Amino acid sequence: MKNNINLILLPISKSSDNLSNDSLLYSENILDLSWLEENLNQLNHKYNITKISIEGSDISNLSDIYFDILYKLLKIYSKKIIIHTNFLNYNKSLINGADIINVNYNFIDHTEENKKIKNNIKAATAIGKIINIQSLDTNIINLNKLEVVVNLNKLNIKSWKILHKYQTTYTITDIISYNDYEKIIQDYLKLSEYMNFSFINKLELENVITNDNFPIKTVYITPNNKFGLCKFDEKHNLFIEEYDDCDILEKKLNELQNEQILICKDCKYKINCLADKCFDFNNKSCNGLKNLIKTTKR
Repeated sequence: MKNNINLILLPISKSSDNLSNDSLLYSENILDLSWLEENLNQLNHKYNITKISIEGSDISNLSDIYFDILYKLLKIYSKKIIIHTNFLNYNKSLINGADIINVNYNFIDHTEENKKIKNNIKAATAIGKIINIQSLDTNIINLNKLEVVVNLNKLNIKSWKILHKYQTTYTITDIISYNDYEKIIQDYLKLSEYMNFSFINKLELENVITNDNFPIKTVYITPNNKFGLCKFDEKHNLFIEEYDDCDILEKKLNELQNEQILICKDCKYKINCLADKCFDFNNKSCNGLKNLIKTTKR
């Protein structure tokens, strides 16, 4: 029986404002779709691809033809395609082909950028697209919490999730502690009854949304036509380690999973682990939010 993986495609270089912490790679290359077709087939022989997402702040800059071909290829392996974007641009082919759209949103309403994002959200929901908002804890920590909920209620979205900027990258250094992140989640849990949308953090903690995050099983395909895994260096900076072929990826993923299993073997919360895409092996610190899980009524 094949093991499950989640696949994240990074078709084009990352902008530094990508909230998801996913496109942690800097390159001017664009993913070659002929290479992707061949290597997706190889990946599918080794693994069961349970989820595919296309990520990166600049993906809307790619052409309509590129997305038409990309979606046709991806639909062979997954019935549901998720995109993650800053939504500054409304690319019709990108939007029309996506089943779910995750949008980075920072609540700075007076900026021209946020006006564009709001207008694009309205345009997408008007044609029936599912819009989920994601926000970094560092962007909302000082905001009035009730005002945040009121503003989100006006956007006709399906859900909201607060993401933890849990580690630095080479260009991103402003982070808050796990304790502060957990406090933010707890504060918004108290306001969840006023939300006209699903609060994903609440559903995850209550196990309404089940997670298959342990051991880590997220695989990347980069703009350099390579496979990759999300890792931390000795300074705890986040990066994507690239591999030339599927066999090397399989070996490295097995090593990563075995190491995590060894570190976490005695944790009673690993079945509900929220570590998601990566684990800091150098620091051996838990980013699965077990303290928040154990304080939540399940």
